[in-house]
Amino acid sequence: MVVGSRCQPCRCNDNTDPNMLFTDCHPLTGECLSCMHNTAGLHCHVCAPGYYGDAIGAKNCTKCNCSSCGTESCDPHTGQCHCKPGVTGPRCEQCQVGMFGFSSCSGCRQCECDASAALVQPCESQSGQCACQPGVTGPTCRQCAPGYWDYGPDGCKKCDCRGGHCDPRTGDCRCPDGMTGKQCDICTQQHTVPVETKHGVHCETCDSCVMVLLQDLEEINSVTSAL
Repeated sequence: MVVGSRCQPCRCNDNTDPNMLFTDCHPLTGECLSCMHNTAGLHCHVCAPGYYGDAIGAKNCTKCNCSSCGTESCDPHTGQCHCKPGVTGPRCEQCQVGMFGFSSCSGCRQCECDASAALVQPCESQSGQCACQPGVTGPTCRQCAPGYWDYGPDGCKKCDCRGGHCDPRTGDCRCPDGMTGKQCDICTQQHTVPVETKHGVHCETCDSCVMVLLQDLEEINSVTSAL
C-alpha cells in the first residue's frame, strides 16, 4: 500500500488456514499471523518451539520428546534436547552425578558434601542431603546430632548423659531443671526420684507410701540424734 509499489502475495508456506481470507499475513510487513501445523516464524517456515522437523517440504513438525522440567530448548530440525545447567540424559530427565534439585525446573546445583564428616558419595538427588558419618546431622553434615559431641571425620560420640543433652564441643551434660549430677541422673528436689522413659530421664514425686516412710525415717533420725 505504498505509491509506486505493488501488493505481494503472503509467503506463509501453506501453513495457514486457507479459509481465513485476507488475514494470512500483516498487510504492511508480510509477517504471517496465524501459523498452523505446529509451525512458527515470520513466514511459518520453522517448527514452533518444542517441535522439530521440516515445516516447508514434509510439513511434519513433531513434538520434541524432552522433559519439560530439565530442557532448555529442542533442536528444531533434529529434535535433540538441549539441557539446562547440571541436567543430563537423552530427554534431559535427571541431574548429573554429584548434583541435585531437578524438581526445581531451573537446572541442577552442585552437591556440597565436602565436610569432613560427610561420606564420599553423591548427595540425595532431590533434596541435596549428604550421607553423614554416625552421630552427624545437617544437610551438609557439618554438626553433631542432638545427644552427640566431638565432631570429627569419623562422626560424633554419643553423650554419656542419662538426662538432658551434652555440650556438642566438650561433652559436658546440660541438665534440665530439677536435675543435677555428672550424668544428669540426680533430682535436686527432696522426695523426688529419677525415672527413665523412651523420651529421656525426668524427676517424679515419690508416692504417698514412700512419703510416709521417709517422714518416719526422718523422725527416727531426729530422735536418734537427740539421744
